[in-house]
Amino acid sequence: MLASSSAISNAQIHVSGIPAIYWLWNAKHNVFWCRVFVWPFVPCQNLLDNPSDDCASSVSRLDPDTVYPGDGGDCQRRKQLHAIIRDDYNPILRDVLDEYRQSGRLPNARYTDIYDVRFDSQHVNDGDCFHPSTTGHALLAQSEWCRTHWGNADPVCTN
Repeated sequence: MLASSSAISNAQIHVSGIPAIYWLWNAKHNVFWCRVFVWPFVPCQNLLDNPSDDCASSVSRLDPDTVYPGDGGDCQRRKQLHAIIRDDYNPILRDVLDEYRQSGRLPNARYTDIYDVRFDSQHVNDGDCFHPSTTGHALLAQSEWCRTHWGNADPVCTN
């Protein structure tokens, strides 16, 4: 059955940006199992190819927004992917959604930026050492919820 146009116009649509997946690599980069046995088979080679840390220092590794002198090629490649998601992909998602809102085709659609969510080891599953774990999904969900107009008054979001 096709929904009526009033039902569609009342629908609330939520579009999240892409999180900074750099932190998924960072969270597990010291885990031998992940680097040697798992990541060669995970299809995100921009991030996981040659997964050892060749950043100039821990300061550099913990600052994916800056390429430091001495950062190796793999570190630079990961930081470049980080920048592409931040500077290209997420703005495209936001801007296309805004076009739909402005045209009236999706007036109740909202974009939520979650790019600054940082994953730690417990937020990354131990199976492929790359995708968020249950705890990671909870972190994303809470971050997204608290940044929407629906979560503004939620006590969980004001702490």
